Amino acid sequence: MFVKRKQEIIVGIPPVPLGDTNRLTKAQLRKKPDVIKDNPIRIALEFKGFRNRGLLISEIAGNRGISRVRVYQYLKLLTLDQRVIDYFLNLKDGRPLLYWTERRLRNLFKLKKDEQ
Repeated sequence: MFVKRKQEIIVGIPPVPLGDTNRLTKAQLRKKPDVIKDNPIRIALEFKGFRNRGLLISEIAGNRGISRVRVYQYLKLLTLDQRVIDYFLNLKDGRPLLYWTERRLRNLFKLKKDEQ
């Protein structure tokens, strides 16, 4: 059984009409925004700096809009072998950063330190 809703006219400020040059096309709406990948090791070092200044994990997570578990996962990346950390710190923006996310770096924990 369907309930018919009553339509109402809401009094308020009328919408501002867009000119012909300001209209969005369907192609513009379908276009995905450019994603800039952050270096996961740099993010982990940033979180470590916040921790050293006395911020709680929940405060860091709230400021970044992520969960507390995610902050812990980033901080754990700093326990990787120092050669891996140095490699990622020396990376400039490029293809390796598009591939190596925090989640993929977690797989390196399955390896021994000397195999990383």
